[in-house]
Amino acid sequence: MNLELSIVTIALNNPVGLHRTLSSVIPLTQRNISLEHIVIDSSPRKHANVRAQFERFDHLVWRTTEPQGIYPALNEGTRAASKDTIWHLHSGDLLSDADQLIEALELLIRSDSQILYSPRRLFFGDQDMGISRTHTTFCQAVLSDRTEHPGSLFKRSFFSEIGYFNSAFKLAADYELFVRAANARIPSVYHAKPFVAFGLDGVSSTQQKRLIREVWQIQNEILQTNLISRMQLRLRYYLRLIKIQMGIQHLKKYSVIRSLKNCLQNFEFGRP
Repeated sequence: MNLELSIVTIALNNPVGLHRTLSSVIPLTQRNISLEHIVIDSSPRKHANVRAQFERFDHLVWRTTEPQGIYPALNEGTRAASKDTIWHLHSGDLLSDADQLIEALELLIRSDSQILYSPRRLFFGDQDMGISRTHTTFCQAVLSDRTEHPGSLFKRSFFSEIGYFNSAFKLAADYELFVRAANARIPSVYHAKPFVAFGLDGVSSTQQKRLIREVWQIQNEILQTNLISRMQLRLRYYLRLIKIQMGIQHLKKYSVIRSLKNCLQNFEFGRP
């Protein structure tokens, strides 16, 4: 089986995280896989030392850009990808299991699907936060917002068919992309074991108020559900963010009560 993979990593003011991400991918260079790792670097001066340390690796493709936001940068990297399968791995996130990634890649190639989605291992700082489970049915996973691009592989043809990330959304464009895919009945396949470690200290985890507003906008404008279903989705989304917030605040030695209070103070119920 011919295995091909383009990894797209965007980086802004994060030399430590970028170094960890690039280092985590190096084991793939020892596998029987045609690999390219595209780095969209919006802070070339801050990342100069990191780039110098990895210059000897010919699978790396470095593209320097002006700061442009998460999803325009992801779109640039996605358009530049030359391999048949694409994986978006943010600066600071890690390849946690090369064997599972290879298995997932083989599964996607064997299938008629355009997307593979999987659970993600979560971490905050050096603390393992467990595994974020998802539904085995793609539409149910999207409805409960349990799909995110770091835990997903895409065939390159997917973006020709469904389009790219909608940069009108600053934090939830991956959710909007999955909603479009679910509405269009894009074939998908589930891989049961995580291959990515996802950091909970990224921008989408720290700007929850804006994130939830964008998710609600997507549910209102795009998701084909009725009023009651949208309210249930919003309740699930609250519970998910509260659970994440409780874990993070516990690590910071806050009480559960205070973390709940802080979380709820940051949110407003949107109009259904």
